[in-house]
Amino acid sequence: MDFNKAELAAGRLTAAHITVLVREFQKAKGFSGSALDGKAGSDTRTEIEKLFDTPAPVSSPPTDGRTPCAADEALQRALSIVDQGGMYVYGTGDYKPKNGVDLPWTPKDKKTGSDCAGFAICWAYKLKRHRPGFNKGSWATVADDINCNSAIEDAQHKKELFRLVGSDEKPELGDLVVWPTFTPKGATKEHIGHVGMVMGTDRVNWSPGWRAWGELDIVDCHGPTGREPGILTGTGAKWAAHDKKYKDEPAKNQCVLLRLNAVRGPSRSPKPTKAPPKPPAKKPKKSKKSR
Repeated sequence: MDFNKAELAAGRLTAAHITVLVREFQKAKGFSGSALDGKAGSDTRTEIEKLFDTPAPVSSPPTDGRTPCAADEALQRALSIVDQGGMYVYGTGDYKPKNGVDLPWTPKDKKTGSDCAGFAICWAYKLKRHRPGFNKGSWATVADDINCNSAIEDAQHKKELFRLVGSDEKPELGDLVVWPTFTPKGATKEHIGHVGMVMGTDRVNWSPGWRAWGELDIVDCHGPTGREPGILTGTGAKWAAHDKKYKDEPAKNQCVLLRLNAVRGPSRSPKPTKAPPKPPAKKPKKSKKSR
């Protein structure tokens, strides 16, 4: 399934291929006449979905932007706009559905587009970029907003939205491979952080301690600013090259794999309620004196 998604996104698997496959499937299921049309209509999809181990992912309605959608839906959203226009613009991109339009593009400096976090984290997972109270703490390099640094730091501390994928866990579809923004040793200019979403793991030769980012298939939005289309698919080669180039940097500047966590903290915490008043203590009954 991962391989087919990548082939479809790259244009090597086309609508013509799918039409032929659907027609052959319809023949096998006994479709005839005008129903044998090679189109994946509702009757055909119903038959196909009977073969699934689990139901096909269904897009959920717009959310309040505080609670992330499931990973399969996030990946579905990300792949839906691959090579469909849109520009990379650093500092843009968000989840702001309005009037039936749900796209990541936001304006900045007379340009409209998205950056890596605006696309792969915020828009794909249906999270508003500005999140008051997020990643607040002495460790924070970024707070109140979602970006590469605040996502990593949240995973390392509060775990409100994200958690680190452990060295004993295999990468999964929808995971986020990230490096932070930092100033390399001896440099005066920041190296800007970057994040992409895992869209395929078929090439991964996993064992405990695995960090071969180049084996991942990735969908991401990357620059430089003004690059069109901004969102494309590829491999994790950029992340592998980053770790190789900055191998002498502190571990905190290396790539990590993040997974969306169950939302905790202020966005999901119930409002505190007052404890019910204690009933008045009963006065002890006076014992009758024996006469």
